[in-house]
Amino acid sequence: MSKLQQLLQQIDDKKDQTNHKDLESFFSSQKFYFAKCQFLSDSLAFSDLIVSPTQVDAILKHSFQTNTSSFSSSCSSLKQEILYAVTGYGKAFDFILSLIKEVPLEITEDKIYKMHHLIFSDYECIPPDTYRTVDFQEPIFGYHSPAPDDLDHIMKHFADQFRSSSTTLHPIELSALMGKRFLDMHPFLEGNHRIAFLLMNLILLYHGYPIISIPVSQKETFLSALHIARTSYDMDPLCILIAHLVLDCYHSSSNESLKSQ
Repeated sequence: MSKLQQLLQQIDDKKDQTNHKDLESFFSSQKFYFAKCQFLSDSLAFSDLIVSPTQVDAILKHSFQTNTSSFSSSCSSLKQEILYAVTGYGKAFDFILSLIKEVPLEITEDKIYKMHHLIFSDYECIPPDTYRTVDFQEPIFGYHSPAPDDLDHIMKHFADQFRSSSTTLHPIELSALMGKRFLDMHPFLEGNHRIAFLLMNLILLYHGYPIISIPVSQKETFLSALHIARTSYDMDPLCILIAHLVLDCYHSSSNESLKSQ
């Protein structure tokens, strides 16, 4: 049995022990809310928007006693940008929770547009819901994303790939693959990592796994695994990273349960 298969077996054993049958109650729990704040914080850090989980909590609860409309239209203010980023990403996260009730789960172009719209609807300087019209080359490893003229076709194929892969892959593998494919396409000028992480967690949550987030300390590991998947066509390093993050969530949950006893 490969290392990945061993991890998947461990994860499914843990999942069987901690399965949440009442999703509504689980999603409204304090524990889930804290995981959401951590996810928003870690994911925004990929865009160099540094905001702690505590600050995320404060923004989501309107602790600044303001709202996005009370700020000026300038995008140069860090406080304004972070407020926009957290509130928009929080709305997009809540949107994916609404999709979990679907049977079967479908990832469509319209839903991806919706995520992007929610993330950037408050930004006057970033046009929502439009695919990029310029070429994109990944800055670290130099990966070339598809040409703008190909994006409409490729994005439609993305939904078909999800549908076909759903029947053959373990949810952890499916989560890694769809996150990788979305980042390969890089369809928007901004927000691609944020949407990719939403898609990955949508798949995990739909299948009963916990929220994962990739901390800044694991950013290089994630990008390296992504590069290997692109150049060597080997998904194992990326799948193993995701599997470890899921397993860490289960171990953390077990430790909290022991402390409360």
